[in-house]
Amino acid sequence: MSYTDCHIHLAQTTGWEPLAGTIFPVCASAYTIQDYEKTEQITSRYNTEQKKVCLSFGIHPQITEDNLLDFLNGLLKENRLDAVGEIGFDFYKKEDEANADTQEYFWNEQLALAVNYKKPVIIHCRKALPKLFTYTDKMKNLPAVVFHSWNGSLTEADSMLKKGINAYFSIGKQVLNGNKKVIEAAAMLPVERLLTETDAPYQTLKNETQTTAADVMKVCKKIAELRHTDEEELTDSVYWNFCSAFSISGIRS
Repeated sequence: MSYTDCHIHLAQTTGWEPLAGTIFPVCASAYTIQDYEKTEQITSRYNTEQKKVCLSFGIHPQITEDNLLDFLNGLLKENRLDAVGEIGFDFYKKEDEANADTQEYFWNEQLALAVNYKKPVIIHCRKALPKLFTYTDKMKNLPAVVFHSWNGSLTEADSMLKKGINAYFSIGKQVLNGNKKVIEAAAMLPVERLLTETDAPYQTLKNETQTTAADVMKVCKKIAELRHTDEEELTDSVYWNFCSAFSISGIRS
């Protein structure tokens, strides 16, 4: 099986290693310097032909620190990143929405870097899709846009694609907790636009203490059920989507 996890935080995930017996590429994201350095050490042990680990760094909309822009620029100059992110907007809480101008500044700076270095972006968006729609013209200039933990509607996803954005919609554990919009998207999105993720160790379900890397198998099983398709066929399609989004060479399972 070719499970893929397009968004995981390895610096916080205890005892991570690729799933045994699978082709299991992941994109490991970090948003502090310390976490990036730890993640880079972890991933250096696993970048083989079948165990590809992509690296992503971005200034999270809830952690806006000026020194991180210089750090991000340095990583891009040294070609140490496969993607920029997670970046975006978070208006979930009133205090975050009050910080909208700062979030937009860092979004614009990072978007410009991603366009300049021709890197895909991983987008974090909570209660802020209308804001993202004001940037569709700029997002069209990116090689790929990955919507981490997609929580929009099927119509909104279709609108992004119609705007000419090379968009991928990543489905995580929200598909397991009865979220109707996520379930509809998982069932109805074009298969060539689907990605899967865990966001481990975050996005726990009720009575869970943490999300594990193996939880991606539960996500894939549920999506296959919703789409009335074979799980192996689904995961193979998602694997090639991952390779396309992050511009890596794939291999046949």
